[in-house]
Amino acid sequence: MRRCYIHTGHAKTATSYLQYCLHLNPEIFAEAGYWLPAEFAPFGFQDMAEVAATGGVMCGNLAPMHALMCEGPGEMVDPMFAYLLTPPGGRESADVILSSELFFYYVFATARVVNNARRRGFLPEIIVYLPRQDHGAISAFLQSVRYHHTSPGVVEFLVHDDFIPYCQYYRTLAKLRAAVPEIVIRVRTFAPAFLRDGDILSDFLAQIGGRVRAADLRRPDERSNQGLLLEHYEALRAAKILGQDAAAAAVRDLRVELTREDRARVRAFYYRPYVRRYLAAHFLPANEALLASFMPGADATEQEYWRTLDETEAAPVVDYGMINGLLRMRP
Repeated sequence: MRRCYIHTGHAKTATSYLQYCLHLNPEIFAEAGYWLPAEFAPFGFQDMAEVAATGGVMCGNLAPMHALMCEGPGEMVDPMFAYLLTPPGGRESADVILSSELFFYYVFATARVVNNARRRGFLPEIIVYLPRQDHGAISAFLQSVRYHHTSPGVVEFLVHDDFIPYCQYYRTLAKLRAAVPEIVIRVRTFAPAFLRDGDILSDFLAQIGGRVRAADLRRPDERSNQGLLLEHYEALRAAKILGQDAAAAAVRDLRVELTREDRARVRAFYYRPYVRRYLAAHFLPANEALLASFMPGADATEQEYWRTLDETEAAPVVDYGMINGLLRMRP
């Protein structure tokens, strides 16, 4: 039976990198029997091949569908489903690959994709990569600070964002399984020790049947070391609290090469003992259900990983003079 592989992220699990790898190599995937929808200009969206070639913001080939479902126009949803789930002539037996991290917490939208795939004769399979909560919560908080709203801290961010239940993995996946019973859900731990060859691309290719080798694929230019420093994040938070929109926009768009020490400073500053205590009390118990219901094949090492959290480290010294300078920036 034809498969429809639906990769739903999670956010900050190298999702954009994986999507670049897919859309930089359409011919290889086509030859291996996959249909990778990429042409969205007829629907008013940018083509994925163009995004991949130019290094644009990559949200995956399900992102246009997410936009239509949430923002409309609604009359375009069915035509887009027809495009996504109808391999071109001569390739009717191809398996479909769809991807967007935007879908993970939107159970209703994921269920709609699954049901449409079933009606068109596909066996849908959900593939999701999950960071353990002591990594996922910090990443989600920083992403919110950069692109959305700020919060007094990580715990406040998790407690008060009622719309999206960040890092409540079991709750989200259980709702999805209830919405679409008998759906195949493959949960992968996003940590090098648990990925095939320690590599997200190699691991994903294995999940979709292993018909393509990672070594044969063109990969995007290395940009994974770019990001924001601790002072950038703190300046962003201050600018948003003070209503300094121009400064916030200027700092948000910065790109600097980060060292391992730079990343460690950011994590140590926000991953404080009170954050660890909150995560241990509110998330570790549910991880037992996650392991039992969605990760039955996890070995003892992987199970222990999900039952523990990293220890905290001493908070770094912050350069407040640098932050004051950043608050005077303009786009």
